[in-house]
Amino acid sequence: MANRRRARRIGVTMRETQPLAYREPRDALAREWGAWLAAALPEAMWLPVPNLGAGARDYAERWELDGLVLTGGEDLGACAARDRTERQLLQWCLQAQQPVFGVCRGLQMLQHHFGGRIARIAGRKHVARPHAVIISPQSCPVPLRSVRMTVNSFHAYGIREHALAAPMQVLATTRDGYVEAAIASGPRLAGVMWHPERARPLRAFDRALLRWTFGYVGA
Repeated sequence: MANRRRARRIGVTMRETQPLAYREPRDALAREWGAWLAAALPEAMWLPVPNLGAGARDYAERWELDGLVLTGGEDLGACAARDRTERQLLQWCLQAQQPVFGVCRGLQMLQHHFGGRIARIAGRKHVARPHAVIISPQSCPVPLRSVRMTVNSFHAYGIREHALAAPMQVLATTRDGYVEAAIASGPRLAGVMWHPERARPLRAFDRALLRWTFGYVGA
């Protein structure tokens, strides 16, 4: 029997949690991620990546990852082990020309890696408050039904439109001048400030953008 081409392996980062009954930090991933990835990338295999710090690069190489999802939760700087892990993984992906999709903190990590600034948003107007975003048709690599969408929002830090670091390009913005989505190519990078895994029903645009990032185009 001829060998079948193996499914792509996508690494998924995790946040750190502190259980009440035990004095031990744990890596965690919301169950919503499993449902969303199964719906959006049924052809791929996804693998949660523990917060290994300096050992994360070796982990990625041993598992032969074909791409990375930088998940949300926790601000940059809140967990040193996670920061080190995601920096190692991101550097490895860029050197290996592997695609990366960032969600909320994940987009902020991309911005930070490329030397860009992250600004605290005044008040709580982006925290647990759905708001409208405007998609740039010129930058959008996937079909658009509308240039305006209402997305969920849980972040206190954002990226000013004028401060987005190259090679990232603006894909979506808010009315108050913050970047809500950005992309780049060579390798393919994409990031959104909203949480697509929490959307109900799951949004076609989010699915299409994730599939574009990992090379599943036109399906």
